[in-house]
Amino acid sequence: MLNEYLQNDLVINFITNLKINERYNEKNKIDNYLFYTSNEMALHIFYDALFKYKIIIDDFSYFEDFMIQVEKIFKNINNYTDIEVGINKLIGKIVCQILNVKDYEDHDNIMKVGKYIYDKYIDDGYYIHGFNKHYLNIIKENGFITEIYDNYYDRFIEFQKILDKYNTNIVLDKDFSSKEVFFTDSFILGSYYSLYSPLFYSKLFLEKAFSKRIQEDDYLKGNYSVLKSHLKRFMDYYMFNEDDKKFVYELFLDQWNLLHSEGSSICLLVVPRKLIDSDMDKLSFENFVNTDLFEMVDDLLTGVKNNIKYEGTIDIQSFEIVELDSFYYYNSNLVSDKKEIKKEDSLGGVYVLTFIGSILISLGVVLSILLLWR
Repeated sequence: MLNEYLQNDLVINFITNLKINERYNEKNKIDNYLFYTSNEMALHIFYDALFKYKIIIDDFSYFEDFMIQVEKIFKNINNYTDIEVGINKLIGKIVCQILNVKDYEDHDNIMKVGKYIYDKYIDDGYYIHGFNKHYLNIIKENGFITEIYDNYYDRFIEFQKILDKYNTNIVLDKDFSSKEVFFTDSFILGSYYSLYSPLFYSKLFLEKAFSKRIQEDDYLKGNYSVLKSHLKRFMDYYMFNEDDKKFVYELFLDQWNLLHSEGSSICLLVVPRKLIDSDMDKLSFENFVNTDLFEMVDDLLTGVKNNIKYEGTIDIQSFEIVELDSFYYYNSNLVSDKKEIKKEDSLGGVYVLTFIGSILISLGVVLSILLLWR
């Protein structure tokens, strides 16, 4: 869906600069997205801009100027709220060019531009479901089935019982019996869900009860050793017994490897709104009408429906898949505890040799004393 834009040199250069230049990332966070780390936020807003451009404009004759203006917006605006508003306004202005609209205050022009965007982005638009890359090939081959996710739900139910046993006051944010999944009309949130999916698992690693010093970037970078150390402190604090510790370590490691086996790409299932939403009446054009052209454009392009429940199947012909590089990109990040075990075994061997050496030295000293007394 976005490949022709993602392969464009202007886009490649912009993303490269965005990742290495702190100027793009040291911005104030959007109020609605305070759970984001600042680095990934900038990249996801840019992906959102590309998606909107593709759906609404999809014309390369305007694209070079679009990218020039997007870069200026990112460089000159210091908070993500206004960056997002600025990009929406930019798209509105390009639509005005397409429709040859020059008077932004004329009522008919406002309705004309607004309806153009509404038809493309909302009425014929899409909902998005972010998922982990582990499931990418399965979905491509078999279509989307809400029961597809094979996370270790049965074992996490047992983990909840362990948490309760030690009175940790932590409740897993997941109904393990439900087969529902959720869609959103926000490309930004869809990208977030993809990286942190399943949310109940990533939230556990970011749980402040585990450690007040934990950073979200540790999860995004695939830094399992840091996350495991926080988990260890948590279990030590609540005095988990050894069997429970072993169960928890193995569960978290297995889930980690399942989620990190295929890399860190953002994977999005993009589905027509009308296919899964039976309540489109709430998104009628009349609900967005505004006397200010660019306020109306911003309302139309800002996500208004989130957590749309869906249960069932979607055939391959009815969706598109978008795959994007994440800010912290890696191909695979499988973790094994074998190295740690070997390290402990080798240390054990050192301790044994040291102990034997100490005994021999002590015997030598005793024998020396006895010889002196003879």
